[in-house]
Amino acid sequence: MKKVFKPKFYRIVLNGFHGIFAGVLVTVIVGYISNNVVYAFIGGILAIILYVWWLIINRFITIEVDSTHLIVKKGKEERYFEIAQCAFRAKIITRSWDTECWLYVADTEGKEHITYREHTYHDLRKAL
Repeated sequence: MKKVFKPKFYRIVLNGFHGIFAGVLVTVIVGYISNNVVYAFIGGILAIILYVWWLIINRFITIEVDSTHLIVKKGKEERYFEIAQCAFRAKIITRSWDTECWLYVADTEGKEHITYREHTYHDLRKAL
């Protein structure tokens, strides 16, 4: 049976709000510097587009676990890890506003692969 773990919906929404805030901040700064509303709106829209591309689309990770493999999907890229031949560890980072959980996978060659923080610690424990 395959288990699929995707980022929580509230994390995606939270990142969307951060992107909008970044766009508004860029709009205000560019508008203040250039005294041109058109440049300000173009700068804000570009900031939102870049933020959405960089954080939400480019860093969206899905973890699939079946009986023998852990599959990490990031965009169009897929990485396969044999559960029996890899070592796993998780690192929890707590700040005043957020808690992150990073998954580290060490393959047979000792090379570590890191996944992103959009998954909760409980999801990673269930997966492994």
